[in-house]
Amino acid sequence: MAEQLAKSGLFVDDLNKLRIIDPSITQATIDFKEECAKFLDKTEEFQSLTKMVQELIVSTASKVERMKMKSLCSRNRLESVARKRAEQRELLESEVLEARIECERLRVQLQSLERVEAEQKEFIHNFLMDR
Repeated sequence: MAEQLAKSGLFVDDLNKLRIIDPSITQATIDFKEECAKFLDKTEEFQSLTKMVQELIVSTASKVERMKMKSLCSRNRLESVARKRAEQRELLESEVLEARIECERLRVQLQSLERVEAEQKEFIHNFLMDR
């Protein structure tokens, strides 16, 4: 009898209920539906994870950008300090050179004045001796 019903498109399941669809196809459909539900759950989980990863990447990118700006500012300040030190060193070196030149000029002037003093003392000594 089940064969005659099957020929006319009707089927009897395990519970002896009359069905329009073959029970094996019904079971395959149920299994497929469950697999689809699992797939959708996994897809949603994947989307959730990718969203978290994307947010993490965006957050990390903004932190990297802030650190990059800080490092650029620090580098610029460091270069500025280095330039100021170089300028200050050059200024001090020029002042030292000027002081050395002044010392040399004063030394030459002192020698000249000492010669004049010696000549004057000799002249006074000779003048007093000749008297």
